[in-house]
Amino acid sequence: MMHLDSVEHKSLVCNLKDSLIRCIFFCEFHPTAGPIISCQVPENYISKELFDSISVYIITKPELQRSTITVTLEQYKVLGFPIRIDNKKYARNAFHFNLCFVYDSDARTVQYEHVVTKFSEYLMAMEIEIEFLSSGSTCAKLTPILNQVLTDLNTKGECALTEGPIATHLKVCRLRSDPSPVFDHQVPVFIKEFPPHQWDLTTQQVTPYIDGFNHVARIAALSDVDNNLVKACVQNLVYYGVVALVPLFQYGNVYCSTPKLRTLAHDPELQVIL
Repeated sequence: MMHLDSVEHKSLVCNLKDSLIRCIFFCEFHPTAGPIISCQVPENYISKELFDSISVYIITKPELQRSTITVTLEQYKVLGFPIRIDNKKYARNAFHFNLCFVYDSDARTVQYEHVVTKFSEYLMAMEIEIEFLSSGSTCAKLTPILNQVLTDLNTKGECALTEGPIATHLKVCRLRSDPSPVFDHQVPVFIKEFPPHQWDLTTQQVTPYIDGFNHVARIAALSDVDNNLVKACVQNLVYYGVVALVPLFQYGNVYCSTPKLRTLAHDPELQVIL
């Protein structure tokens, strides 16, 4: 497992402060009552009236299930991942639920989408394995888990869950600034090892020609890849901190000494400084 170094950790903590999770709630489709919140922390953070007004976007139609859904309200932003488990043992032959994170309405939440997805799939696996969600006392079982996730993600950006026979690890990705545009005259230089199996085919075709001397336009010609695609690949590598960009003239300039160099042979003070 890779761990954040101190600089990355400080950056992550700053990002987390800008988009704190205000509430986590678990809702389900009750066979007689319809969509309801079964458990939430802090308790009563989302009112029944507010939930009822957005429940159609939380417990969704089949077309939107297993997709990240963001609902932005005047005060809150709700991020969820609706799931339906089909089985004849359930009332109406299916179990519908959604695990939702709540933020301030102006918070950036894209970095939490994979966390909500993974957490929801963890709960789905627990339900399939041991009927964790549908066997009764849902709130009593979920409350300590939701409290742990809420606290750990807001303070550390990661959380380990080991409840029951299944374990998982949740981690918030660090937000990065968008990279600057890439130009033809710039030279990409690797600043860390390149793992080729983690990238798309176009990037794998381009990277063999990144040698610290070829500029973007030359890389496009050598790799027989469209110039704009090469720029997009290089920009993506810059975003993930794999390459840095230096100007082409850094390798094309020619430098020569001036007559003042003779001063070095006759000036003892200058010799000491050097």
